[in-house]
Amino acid sequence: ILVQENADPEVRTDLTNYFRKLVPPANDPSMHYLTHRYEGDDDMPAHIKAAMLPVSIQIPVIEGRLALGTWQGISLFEHRDAPHHRRVIATLSWVVSLYQFLNLAAEIQVYPNPSGYPIVAVDKFM
Repeated sequence: ILVQENADPEVRTDLTNYFRKLVPPANDPSMHYLTHRYEGDDDMPAHIKAAMLPVSIQIPVIEGRLALGTWQGISLFEHRDAPHHRRVIATLSWVVSLYQFLNLAAEIQVYPNPSGYPIVAVDKFM
C-alpha cells in the first residue's frame, strides 16, 4: 500500500514498470536462480516486491479528512499479474488529551492506582 501522486495515471504505470524491471518475472533469464515457482512466474517476484514495500501506512486525519497532499492518493500496489482478491483494513486511532477526554464524557470517576497512574472510569458519554 502506497501514498503516491494520484492525478496522473502515468505515475502508476511508471512505478509498475520500474518494479517489473527491478524484479522481473521468474521466467526472465536474470531470475534463473529462483526456485519458488509453484503459482506461476509472477509468484516469487511478488514475494520479493512485497518485502521491499510497506504493508501498512499511517495517515493523519485532520478535521475529518485524510491529510494527504494535493495530488496524493492511496494505492494498493498489486504485485501479481493475475487479478487477486485483496482486503484492506482501515484502523482509526484517536488520540486525545485528558482535558479533551474529560470534556467529552458526562460521568467520570477517577480511582487511585498503586502504579501511580489513575484509573479513569467512564459511566456515560454525552
